[in-house]
Formats: sequence, structure tokens, C-alpha cells
Amino acid sequence: MVDFIDAAARDRYLHDEEHQRTGARLVAAASGGLDGILVYDLEVLDHS
Repeated sequence: MVDFIDAAARDRYLHDEEHQRTGARLVAAASGGLDGILVYDLEVLDHS
């Protein structure tokens, strides 16, 4: 799980070279390759 301060920070992370390499290793290790990976964004709003 990764938590970002905002969508811009998330977008920078998505294009980060280390993130890309790590993602490729996870896909290679997953049963079914990319079909074995679940990724989703969940925006949590602070209503305090």
C-alpha cells in the first residue's frame, strides 16, 4: 500500500524509474503475470 499527499505526487511516482522496475519484478513473479496483479486508487477525503 502506498499513500500519497495528492494526485500530483501519485502521478510522479507512477513514472519513477525505480517504481517501474519494482512493478516489472512483481508482474514477473505473480501467478498469471499482469492478470495476477490488482491495482486501484482509492481517494480518501478528510472531512475533519
